[in-house]
Amino acid sequence: MESGSVIKLRIRFPAFVVKTLQNGTGGWVDIEKQVSNGTTVLQLLKGLATVYPGFREGLFNPDTGTVGEQIGVVLNNQLLTFAEMTQTKISNNDSLVILPIYSGG
Repeated sequence: MESGSVIKLRIRFPAFVVKTLQNGTGGWVDIEKQVSNGTTVLQLLKGLATVYPGFREGLFNPDTGTVGEQIGVVLNNQLLTFAEMTQTKISNNDSLVILPIYSGG
């Protein structure tokens, strides 16, 4: 794709990440988004945090500004580390899933 072009992708995340979209029903939110060519996964996530109230609190660690350790970000079936999120650029028709990671005993 040439510079300045637009890339389309699909994003899926649990509704509780964005409480304002939940409307008491829970479940999943599926959206299609367009971003500029060259956008990284982290840039996309930060952009979503400015658009959807509550997204920042549900996704990012308030102390470090990084994606919380209890959140998994999966791009095209590959779980990304935070370092990979800062470097991986989104391609046309990618699929991004944001998953809560539960632990305990």
